[in-house]
This record gives sequence, structure tokens and C-alpha cells, in this order.
Amino acid sequence: MSPELIILCLALACSPMASGEETRVENPALPGIPEGVTLGMNIKDLLKMRPKAKPFDLGAALGEKPAPRPDELAKGSHLLMEKIEHEGFFSAGVYGLKDGRCVAFGMEGTHAREEFVQKRAEMVSRLVSLLGPNFERHLRRKYFKDASYLAPVFLWKGKERSVALTVTSEYPGVTFERGTLQLNVWSKGDEGLESAFEKDVDQVLLATLFTPLENEIRNAPSKKAPGP
Repeated sequence: MSPELIILCLALACSPMASGEETRVENPALPGIPEGVTLGMNIKDLLKMRPKAKPFDLGAALGEKPAPRPDELAKGSHLLMEKIEHEGFFSAGVYGLKDGRCVAFGMEGTHAREEFVQKRAEMVSRLVSLLGPNFERHLRRKYFKDASYLAPVFLWKGKERSVALTVTSEYPGVTFERGTLQLNVWSKGDEGLESAFEKDVDQVLLATLFTPLENEIRNAPSKKAPGP
């Protein structure tokens, strides 16, 4: 499982959202999210829906302290992680708990290039259809082995929750063999992913990385977003 799932991470704002767009962001029906997972659900219900999710603690993983016991998950901040077995966009999930309730969750999947390009186009176009075109554009640093790169982030901010999609995109003259999709959702008042955004981003680089993604949005078949 990717170490980056430990950090529920997800800059340069576009035009602010109108109230109608904020309402669309609150719609819980996001593609790829495991059935039954919602913000605000208690730990008992979360584990009922995701029985394979296990507590993760960095200190415990490093052998510096015992792993948290189930009865300790109702107080303080904790992470649960799981491997997702079924085929789809995502193969791993992480759930952020605060005082026994889910305040954030993230799903991640890595795919070979040909499959990834198709999945990326589908995911981006579906989210724009669902949440609207008024997203913020950001970059966040991703790590792979001994190297790092900047990945584009689509960010939708609502009154009660924020949704962010991080994807691998093409640098000039660089062809990636595998690409990653990461979808994160967090509640208002939670730290969320915004602290991981790159600061003072070069506008040329931002445009370069987003150009192929925005082309995919324009070329995607038109779909009517559900809900009001």
C-alpha cells in the first residue's frame, strides 16, 4: 500500500463557486467510493461496511509503540486502511477518524499507462459532470521510489465537504509507464489535503500539466449530472 495514503492530501483558485455548485459538491454519489461509506458515520458502522479496514499508526508501524486497540478508536484521531479487492478505479482506501466518526476518506489506484489514460479520462469527466466545472487547479508532490513529481489536483469545495482528485499527467518529453488516481473527500473543519499543495506554482507548468486533462474533459461525451 502506498505510503502516501497515510497523508490525506490533496492550488491557484479559479472563480469562486456559486451556491448551486456548492450544492452539487455535497452530493455523496461519487464514482469509485465503496458502497455505504459516508462522512460523519461512526466507527461501528464504518467497520460494518468495511470489515477489512484495519487501524494504522505510523509509530506502531515503526515499532515505537503498540498498535491502537479497537476500543481506542472512539477517541482522538486515527486512520484505517484497507486493500480493495474488486476491479475498478481504486485498489486501496484510507479512512480518517476523529472521536469515533469518519471525517475524511481517500481512495487510490495505480494502473498501467494504456489502462490509466482511459480510467483518468473517465474519472475526470464523470466528476466534472457530477460536481460542476468550477474546480480549483492545484499541484501536489507525489513520490515514487527515489524520485518525486508534481501531480495535478482538481479541487471542489462545498459548504460541508471538499472533494479532490489527484492524477498523473504528462511532463513535456516524458512518458510515464504507470499512473495514479487518488480521490479524497473531507468534512468542513477537518485539515483535509490543502496543506499538501505546492506554493508559488509556476503558471506555465500548471498549464502544461492540466492541458491534456482539460482536453479530455472537452472531448468526453456529455452527461447529465444527477440530482437537482
